Order: sequence, then structure tokens, then C-alpha cells
Amino acid sequence: MGFGLIKEGDPGALMKYMSLKASARDMKIDYVDWGIASRFDNVIVMNKKLAIYKKYCLDVFNHELRHKNKLTKEDLAMDAFEGSILTNLSFCLRHPKGLTQFIPFGKYNNKPFIDLNLILVYIILIILVTGFFIIF
Repeated sequence: MGFGLIKEGDPGALMKYMSLKASARDMKIDYVDWGIASRFDNVIVMNKKLAIYKKYCLDVFNHELRHKNKLTKEDLAMDAFEGSILTNLSFCLRHPKGLTQFIPFGKYNNKPFIDLNLILVYIILIILVTGFFIIF
């Protein structure tokens, strides 16, 4: 499998390890069948199919652990520049419900949410692309 998505080990053991690591920080993990991963306060919401791909799953998990509970420049930079777009798209091609990660609004636990980081990333991309076409 390409882009670092290599099936390894026991997904159950990986999920247990991540749950223990999260609980050590007074957080919990909620495994779902959509998106890739997001953080809502002290809850990391992760697609349960991530656990099939050990290295990718741990990279995504550690990324979400580093997020703060509020919108910061560091969080925005992390979302904009960290991680591999190809790896994320590769995951989404194998698991199409992962594409919902790129929608900046939705519902979690019957509560609506807006992903301001994602909206800001989209605004920056629009400005960059528009600027590119204006210059050239």
C-alpha cells in the first residue's frame, strides 16, 4: 500500500494504547465511521478505520493531541502545513466517508460545529490561488 498506509499489527491493541495515552491527559477518544480525526475540547474523534494503518493512525493521533482547546496561530499552522495531503487523500480514497473531514461544518453528538481552522485554511488557499492568477 502506498503513501505510508501499511496494514500492521492489531488494531485493537493500537486503539487501547491511544486510549490510555489520551486518558493520561484527561482526554478520551471517540471512534466514528466518518472523517479522519478532529478534536472537540477534551475528546479526539477518530475514524475507527485509521487503526488499520498503524503509523498513519499514530501520526494523526499525535497531531490531534498537540491541538489546543482554542483557536491559535499554532493550531492553524499545524492544520495548514503538517501532515501529508497525499496520505490523507489516499486514506479517503480507500474509505470515502473520510472525505467529510474536509467539510468545515457538521454535527457531533447532535450538536452543530464549525471548524474555524479549516475555514481559515480555505480562505488562505483562495487568497493564494487568486493572487497567483492575478500576478500571472
